[in-house]
Amino acid sequence: MNRAHYETLNIPEDASDADIRQAYKRAAKEAHPDREGGDADRMSKINQAYNVLGHAGKRAHYDSTGEEQTLDSLEIAARKGLYGLINQALGSTDENANFVETVLTHLELNRQKFAAEEALYKNRIKNVAAHKRRLKRKKKGANVLLGVFEEKQRINKAKLANATFTLKCIERGIEMMQDYETVFEEAAAMQRLQSPFLVLGVDMAFRS
Repeated sequence: MNRAHYETLNIPEDASDADIRQAYKRAAKEAHPDREGGDADRMSKINQAYNVLGHAGKRAHYDSTGEEQTLDSLEIAARKGLYGLINQALGSTDENANFVETVLTHLELNRQKFAAEEALYKNRIKNVAAHKRRLKRKKKGANVLLGVFEEKQRINKAKLANATFTLKCIERGIEMMQDYETVFEEAAAMQRLQSPFLVLGVDMAFRS
């Protein structure tokens, strides 16, 4: 997996946001072209690394795929998820229901679900890193347990990347749906008022 941006800033893959900012400032100060011994090409790489690692969504995508996330990839995934949710809604929504509000409600439920999932894996990564840091072998020799911790971190980071990217897609889907509204005809509006507890069951369509 590509880890060039971490190497550029000379930081580990589990570096915190604060660590990334500090590493960027330090590296930029050393490589700035206006400084004696500075290097414009290296400065460009440092800026690019920070542009990716300093942004939660881009970093998650980079950690998961080894590639930089483009706006198109996020937009395409967001539309695909939204279209899937809308298609499900079209097959089960009562004609008198507020279609836009219904879809937005389920988008918000999905947003909360993946926000919680994102927080869960961030916490797990933090916990594993703490245990790994404290684990010391009593006698000299290779730490054979280190591989267990590293594999667990790899799994946690992959799941975090998926949750973060999915969350970004859902948030983009919400933005798109907020551009629309359901306009009721007078007769339909009256019937809707008489049936205020219409419920739509829509499965989550955004999981990648």
